[in-house]
Amino acid sequence: MGTETHVKPVRVFIVEDEQVVAMDIRNRLQAMGYQALGVAATAVEALALIDRLRPDLVLMDIVLHGKPDGIALADQVLKRFAVPVVFLTAHADRATLDQAKRAEPFGYILKPFTDLKLQTTIETALYHHDMDCRLKASEQRYREMVEIISDWVWEIDQHSVFTAASPRVYDILGYRPEEIIGKTPFDLMPPGEAGRVKAQFEDLMSRRESFRHLENVNLHKNGRRVVLETTGIPLFDPSGMFCGYHGVDRDITDRRQIEEQRNRLIEELQLSNQELGQFVYIASHDLQEPLRMVTSYVQLLKKRYHGRLDSDADEFIHFTVEGTARMQILIRNLLHYSRVGTQVLKKEPIDCGKLMEHVLSIVKLGIDQSGAVVAWENLPFIQGDPIQITQLFQNLVSNAIKFHSGRHPKVHISARRQQDHWVFAIRDNGIGIDAQYYERIFLIFQRLHPRGVYPGSGIGLAICKKVVERHDGRIWVESEPGKGATFYFTLPVDPVDKENHV
Repeated sequence: MGTETHVKPVRVFIVEDEQVVAMDIRNRLQAMGYQALGVAATAVEALALIDRLRPDLVLMDIVLHGKPDGIALADQVLKRFAVPVVFLTAHADRATLDQAKRAEPFGYILKPFTDLKLQTTIETALYHHDMDCRLKASEQRYREMVEIISDWVWEIDQHSVFTAASPRVYDILGYRPEEIIGKTPFDLMPPGEAGRVKAQFEDLMSRRESFRHLENVNLHKNGRRVVLETTGIPLFDPSGMFCGYHGVDRDITDRRQIEEQRNRLIEELQLSNQELGQFVYIASHDLQEPLRMVTSYVQLLKKRYHGRLDSDADEFIHFTVEGTARMQILIRNLLHYSRVGTQVLKKEPIDCGKLMEHVLSIVKLGIDQSGAVVAWENLPFIQGDPIQITQLFQNLVSNAIKFHSGRHPKVHISARRQQDHWVFAIRDNGIGIDAQYYERIFLIFQRLHPRGVYPGSGIGLAICKKVVERHDGRIWVESEPGKGATFYFTLPVDPVDKENHV
């Protein structure tokens, strides 16, 4: 069985001071399926009944006995109850029509009229009233939305003159909407900025283009500079004629100040890093010569006077020789560290498999002494600085060999692709690293073991970190004490290889 839908009949109220005419209209309405709620002969009676009955539509004669007349009554009905009014009249002169228009009726029927004319006018009036209510509701929602957002919404005409502005302009620029109506956006800007933005905006207007994020400086009513970000879309009338722009201004003053401060800090930091790098390089380089002289003379003392003096003197000379040798290593490594950050990065194609063969020739002595086994597989081609990438692999393989626990070191190097990066892994079976030291080991001069146990200066992993970061990658470690460690680092995929995989 189907479901029946019961539509409520339209409820119509009649205002007519001729009783015979009113009854005729009532009967005709009921015959057409409308519900005639009642009849009133005067405006006062009609207002009371309309307030109580709240009809869907009012049929009203323009000429009524007493005051107010039908036109004034229609105006009250529409404003107080939002009920549409259709005028009934036997008068069609220009003066009557002009008066009727001021009441904004939803229809106008000239007596006498047919049932078809009456029904058509009623249905048209109801439709227009429904559309009017929806439009007003939409406008109300739009106004509420405009008022609650933090941006300033505006409209300008084809001459760039403000025709509308939301209340938010007061919070942003200190002007009330009515104060800027009739002005142009350029009237609110400093002279130099006004000329720049006007030229840019006129170009956009000439092409009728939308625009986004047009940044401009405005002056607050109190003289303070306010940076706005403007977005706009062109407006066209129903005939397609350009009539202006509708847009939004957002206050980005705080954001711009933060960005400028951040940029200044970045510039200062970059300058400081450059100066620090130069200082480290110069200081390290200048220390080399006096240190070589000290080392030479101490070694000469050891050669000439070892055994001729007492045991204390021999021990002092030994400590001095050892200290100067360690100092030379530190200065050399410090120079390497500073060069990683200051030298120009020269990126070239690198076959990581062949590079590993070169690295093994460099660390051959350590491999022979420890009996280490180093293996690798599936190493890719990359783009990088050959010298720095060699330092990276050399330091990591040397550490994997050096930090062993008595067993023959086993080192395995592999790589896997992950989107636009290669993830390299260098795994060993050495002493491992406790998780609390994962970050510390990449800092310069950080050692976890006494020099007598494991040699080194504590710079190697810091160099690795700097090399990886200069190549837009990152480095980290995973380990379990006593079971070895795996150092991971990422390097970008070669652009040529990237294109081949698209």
